[in-house]
Amino acid sequence: AVAAMSDMIASARRFEMQMKVISSVDDNAGRANQLLSMS
Repeated sequence: AVAAMSDMIASARRFEMQMKVISSVDDNAGRANQLLSMS
């Protein structure tokens, strides 16, 4: 049971990190679009 719990926690953390990376990429894409549309 403990191993399953730690596996779940590890994959949840991995998922969190991926979501953070995806959202920061989205932010950067949005800023790039703003810069391109201004010029």
